[in-house]
Amino acid sequence: MPTDFDEPSLAVALSQSGIERAREDLQLPAAYGSRENLAAFVADRMGQEVVDRLVAPIASGVHSTDPTLLDVTALHPDFWAFYERAGSLSGAVREIRATAPAGSAVRGVEGGINRLVAALVQRIEDLGGTILTKASASFISHEQGQWSVGFTAFEDASAFEESVVSVRADRLVIATGAPAALGLLAGIDVATSDEVLAAPAGSNIALVTLLVDCQQLRENPSRGSGALVAAGGDIAAKGATHTNAKWAWVDEVLNPPAFGSGSNVIRLSYGRHGDGQVWETTALVQQAKLDFQSIFMTPFGNQAQWTVLDAVVTHWADALPPATPAMRDVARQVAQRVANLPGLAVTGAWMSGTGLAATVPHAQQCVELIQ
Repeated sequence: MPTDFDEPSLAVALSQSGIERAREDLQLPAAYGSRENLAAFVADRMGQEVVDRLVAPIASGVHSTDPTLLDVTALHPDFWAFYERAGSLSGAVREIRATAPAGSAVRGVEGGINRLVAALVQRIEDLGGTILTKASASFISHEQGQWSVGFTAFEDASAFEESVVSVRADRLVIATGAPAALGLLAGIDVATSDEVLAAPAGSNIALVTLLVDCQQLRENPSRGSGALVAAGGDIAAKGATHTNAKWAWVDEVLNPPAFGSGSNVIRLSYGRHGDGQVWETTALVQQAKLDFQSIFMTPFGNQAQWTVLDAVVTHWADALPPATPAMRDVARQVAQRVANLPGLAVTGAWMSGTGLAATVPHAQQCVELIQ
């Protein structure tokens, strides 16, 4: 969202009339603007053009949904506090950016974030813990100062031979998606059946990772670390990341002799909320090649030669359910009820907001509350 309406690059994204409409945010009273959803609020403050050309592509790429389905706090968990101090949308966004400059909230793990799983497993086992896999938590209860969790364990996942396992503990952290968490909490009257039914479904997302040989792209990333794409155009991908331009460790891994001197790793993301489309792998790869050319190679014209050396497709079902205003209200009410129960914490993106910058601090707060 624009914070400086005289910034020259803003004219690339918005028309002159769009910029002037967005500038009205500075004169509008702070009370003006629908709080029904993110799109409505931004449209009232800055105009529909800002929503269509700037907000919608970001919402689609980051949240995999339409801004009409997002609560305004999707911008930041404490957005309204910033807004009340600034008195305008642009002022609030400017303050939020000052607390987290561009790129500062983006973190990675050298070698891949998947290493966190192995580290977590090792830490739990070192502390004498047990990890139960191929199982589903079916109920929780609180008796005599202890929590009980019932698991339906599948001894043979293919045959679904069930056995119920019960675990007791002084403290319990529920760190699942909203439907599973609300289902468990409904069993102890911390959530209602209406709240369970209100949990929105996520999107079916596919990630296509391409290994591309292009010396010119390696030496001069044409889109920086990547791009987000508005819906409705010729490009099917909603976003793309030039992974080795974003993460130095990936670029180092690609160095010869392991790979050629022109190797690049490009990740393209597919699946917008409501699509309901699960593409077949071959079709996805073919589409990814077309989208890669449109996004990354267009700036080079016909000068650059490129070849896709390999491709990997990863599917995520029911991912990133939208943080709707109704769901944010449910999360707030659940948090209030959970606070009255000793030794219980509930965390996850549906409670904290999307992104590591929101989920990690929330999880840390939960740990402190039940120490």
